[in-house]
Amino acid sequence: MKKSALKKILFFICAFILLVPTLIQAATLCVWQGGADAGNCQSCASTSSACASINYALTQTVTASDTIWASGNLSAFSVGAGDSGASAANRKSIIRWPGEVRPVINGGGSVQEGIEIFAADHIYIQDFEVKDHTMREVWIRAAASDIVMETISVNKSDNAGFEIASSFDVSLIGPEVKNNDGYGIYAFDPATNNPSGLTINKGTVSTNSKVNFEAGMAIDNWDDVTIKNTYFGQQGQSFLPSLTCHTTASNVNIWNNSFYQNRIEIGTAAGPCSNTNYRNNAHYRNAGAGEMVVVDGNSTGTMTVDYNDIYATGGASIGRWAGTTATSLAHWQTLTGQSVNSIDQDPLYENPTIDGLGLSAGSPAIDEGVTIASVLVDHKGLSRPQGPAYDIGADERLEDQPGVPEFTLFTLMLALFAGLGVIILISKINKSHSALN
Repeated sequence: MKKSALKKILFFICAFILLVPTLIQAATLCVWQGGADAGNCQSCASTSSACASINYALTQTVTASDTIWASGNLSAFSVGAGDSGASAANRKSIIRWPGEVRPVINGGGSVQEGIEIFAADHIYIQDFEVKDHTMREVWIRAAASDIVMETISVNKSDNAGFEIASSFDVSLIGPEVKNNDGYGIYAFDPATNNPSGLTINKGTVSTNSKVNFEAGMAIDNWDDVTIKNTYFGQQGQSFLPSLTCHTTASNVNIWNNSFYQNRIEIGTAAGPCSNTNYRNNAHYRNAGAGEMVVVDGNSTGTMTVDYNDIYATGGASIGRWAGTTATSLAHWQTLTGQSVNSIDQDPLYENPTIDGLGLSAGSPAIDEGVTIASVLVDHKGLSRPQGPAYDIGADERLEDQPGVPEFTLFTLMLALFAGLGVIILISKINKSHSALN
């Protein structure tokens, strides 16, 4: 064969290899509780023509950017390395079927995990309820990376709501984490992978640690963590922490969260939580003795703490710094050498016993925070700030703007009559002018 002919053949082979990915379009696959695991799962005209399980649908995906729509009561599913998405811009998505009921993964008290993601990359899962499993509701592990889960509700686990092990760049947006017997959220590193990248945003974490002596959320040996705009309601046992960070965790940002009753721990005897930035957080405790913010001596030297509202009453105290309990805000400021912009007044939560940790009108936490460039919205998605400065806590209070009159039916009628009077006056002037001419 001549060299010129061989070159042409090689050229067409290379062109075909480059062109084929552009010809294959991402597919939408559909799953419903009453479907059947047959075919390619792309019959989405009605729920009855869908497949029955997400595990089967994953075997039928066409590209790494496919989307699976899900609805109804479904069985547990696993996302493995072979199910990875294409990139952070083109994740493989498993989401609620638009216009259909929210998918529910119910373990019935006999299945260990609800959703497992292991060694997979670039995955997006949205709007599921996962409940009543014996070990974990959601398990992210084995160096999984770029995992985004949005509006996932986890509850009634015998162990953990979310367990995130040795993975990278995990984001939980709007998680509702309640009524789990152990941890609500547990991020740790049993495989010594030195994991990094964890964001919790707009969450609600409450009534966890109901049986096991653990915490609402724990960070253990993890780097580059951000927790913001999250409600930490009362946990299952009042003497346990809502949030604990230790065992060589580092670069931890805790910004604009609201805490009710339970304390937080920064560093423990097990190890430090270093380079912690703790600002714009609101605390309330009236449940007896105990400190609200506890910072171990192994973590004080690298911690920034200011612009917080820490209200402790009924025998509780503001905090403990390197083993010394602060008896007042002034004492806390002396111990920390910081917190000059913090306050110690009741933040006036709207309805804290049912996780209503927004600020009521007149809250002293309104406009008392500091601007944080990475916190542009609040728990509800409202832009920050709504006034001259950020509010302390997970919510911005939307107040009536000064100088803007309230537009009522009375003011509308008054404006109409005034306008009518102007029209009549102009008409009379025009008639008089015409008569003179």
